[in-house]
Amino acid sequence: MKIMFVSLAREEEPKEIWNTPHKLNKFFKHQGIKTLFLTLPKKVTFFHLVFYFLGFYIKYLRFRPNCIVGFHPITFIPLFYKKLGLIRKPIIYYWWDLDVECMGKSGGVSRIAFFEFFCVKNSNRVFTNSLFQKEMAKKFGVKCIYFRLGIEDYFKKNVKKRMLEGKNKFKILFFGDINKYKKVQDLIRSMQNIKADLIVIGSVSENLGLKLPKNVYLTGFKPHKELPSYIKSADIIAIPTDQDGTLKMFEALRMGKCILAFQGRIAYVLRHLENAYLCKDFEDGINFLRKNQRIMKKIEKNNLKIKVPYPEEVFKLQLQEIKEVINNKCAE
Repeated sequence: MKIMFVSLAREEEPKEIWNTPHKLNKFFKHQGIKTLFLTLPKKVTFFHLVFYFLGFYIKYLRFRPNCIVGFHPITFIPLFYKKLGLIRKPIIYYWWDLDVECMGKSGGVSRIAFFEFFCVKNSNRVFTNSLFQKEMAKKFGVKCIYFRLGIEDYFKKNVKKRMLEGKNKFKILFFGDINKYKKVQDLIRSMQNIKADLIVIGSVSENLGLKLPKNVYLTGFKPHKELPSYIKSADIIAIPTDQDGTLKMFEALRMGKCILAFQGRIAYVLRHLENAYLCKDFEDGINFLRKNQRIMKKIEKNNLKIKVPYPEEVFKLQLQEIKEVINNKCAE
């Protein structure tokens, strides 16, 4: 079997493989599947797109895959060739994020929306880690399969704690990209009058235009394998972004931590006061949990009972589904 990957994730395999396209590619190789991983450079110009568009079909003809697996709106390219009848192999679209929300500012909302929903409506099968997006796909009449993200085995509750920055006893942790899309600025603003410390781990990808309160600490990027000790040491994990399939949610659940989240799409997965404190105002949510430790402990206990799969378990299920799509296509 041969599988062709199309993604915006960098083509050179990183030292730390924790993002889904590269992890999936590595897993398929271990299963004896031949793969070809295609991507665009970080800085994309019009000439990059033209060169990629024309070069893609030549690489497709040379590689002759049984299936194409696409991440991000770049999956539009093989689907366009499929519309022309030049590609007859099945195409699977991994719809991990709402691209119009996370890419719309830089790529143009209408343009990204067109590419994104073209991919959703024209793929042979859609995979998603979001129950909200699964509901959207259902409205389009698209067969969409939901998979929880798999979490590495080093995320476990018995890791050693570490000393966290700050003078306050109560600690809040955010980890991930630091930008406005993640709504980190709202979380930081809420810390102004709270007797707690906020530790922010991640690379700053956008200037938030904020003056940091004294109880907010930007620690910069940390290796993925160090995150469990930070999660273990924090009292609550903050998830300000309006998503229900974010990786940090599953990592916090695996370790049985109390989650503070925005009252939005995450309610598709977590219940208020059972698995998380879902709030409209982060200051109110932090103060409530800080003053109600029993509820916080109840949430932690409930979250430890939630089954969070390992990556290999999820990839095996996805591979079975891909094989089924290939077999059905061959039988047509």
